[in-house]
Amino acid sequence: MPGKTSLFITYKATSELDFIVPLIWKMKKEDPSAKIAVLYGVINKKMLLRESTFYSDFFKKHDVAEYDLGDFMFRSFPRIRDFLKKRFANSYWDGITEKGTGLVKRAFNKIVKFIDRTITSLIDYEYLFSSFQPDRIFFALRGYLPPMKQKFYDYTYKANVPVFLYPQGAFASSGSYDVSYGVKRNECDRTIPEFAEVWYSFSQEFVAERYPDIKDQCHYVGYTGLDSEWLNYLAADNDKRENKLKCLFIIRKFVRNNSDDWVFDHDEFMPIARAVVDSLKKTGLEITLVVKPHPSNDFEKVKNVFSRLGYDNLEVTYESIYEVMGNCDFAISISSTVMLVPAVYGMPVIFLNSSVKDTFERWEPMKDLFGDLEFYVESLNDLNSTVSKVVSGLQNEAEIENLIKNDVHHFRKFFPDGSADLCLKRLGEIVKV
Repeated sequence: MPGKTSLFITYKATSELDFIVPLIWKMKKEDPSAKIAVLYGVINKKMLLRESTFYSDFFKKHDVAEYDLGDFMFRSFPRIRDFLKKRFANSYWDGITEKGTGLVKRAFNKIVKFIDRTITSLIDYEYLFSSFQPDRIFFALRGYLPPMKQKFYDYTYKANVPVFLYPQGAFASSGSYDVSYGVKRNECDRTIPEFAEVWYSFSQEFVAERYPDIKDQCHYVGYTGLDSEWLNYLAADNDKRENKLKCLFIIRKFVRNNSDDWVFDHDEFMPIARAVVDSLKKTGLEITLVVKPHPSNDFEKVKNVFSRLGYDNLEVTYESIYEVMGNCDFAISISSTVMLVPAVYGMPVIFLNSSVKDTFERWEPMKDLFGDLEFYVESLNDLNSTVSKVVSGLQNEAEIENLIKNDVHHFRKFFPDGSADLCLKRLGEIVKV
């Protein structure tokens, strides 16, 4: 690894960062002098990070350089560049303007997105990528195709630099990520070129079977965010725990008149949110509710929804799960890959039944993954008793310790320890070739 320059590219959501951050930590631990850079494939990194400080603080602490596309725009006109970076400092999920709703807001967003794509298509991407002089590049495995993505593919064909397409989460919700490498140059081209490989995080994913022409380029590496070495590092680094209990509530996107099976309809989500709030109130304790939205949630909408529920001790966080869970005592989650992290970390996680859970379980392995959990709640009618059991157990750890260990052991059957080591092994194999 000495002397190698590693470029990590993220462009859609912080879930991509949640895989690469533990890997970067491991790489830096093995070789503190390793040259690593992170490129956010957006005009301003705040479009992905919002108000989160964890990622940038981590990169600064470990001497990892951060860039976004805005740093490479209008190089001869820095005032224009700086002006545009200031104007593009919001997530599209949150909307661009605080005024206007419905059709007006959506129309305005479309106009701004058009301007965004126009500006980013003008960037000299060959200069951008070559300026890093990367020996290897890590690129998020997604079907989403911004202007940068095709330019990236074109550059790597010319540079013939090893490319590692890394997973965006602990598992692909439907069993396999969509794999492509942009516009094919010839009909006989492989799904991805020979200098690239696909990494997947859940051993039962069938990406290799789905794309048999690249079967030898698909490699299981596990999920780095569940490595005990990484989680122990986070635990040792956390000194912010307060005396007052905190409950982490992990949610998914919810919208009105929903037609997406992976998204909650507003009318299904609201009774769940009310039940969570009511269950905390009925404990008679002063418990802070920390809501962690999905990256695609409109955060202002989330804040408004929970403020209407009348719960005073409320926080809606932009931070990474790696930052938030160290400050919380237990969690409640509706179907989400994020819940795996606090569960394996050793936190009691109450898992709620929902329509999205049924969607997950269309893929048979998900039934096993989310089955036999100690704190599973089939009906919202049972949430009060489960919250009461967890809160009581936190005050008498002997009562709950074995239950937590059972869930950790359960998830370890699906996610063995040592993911970052497998990643480094893959990098070593490429170097040998």
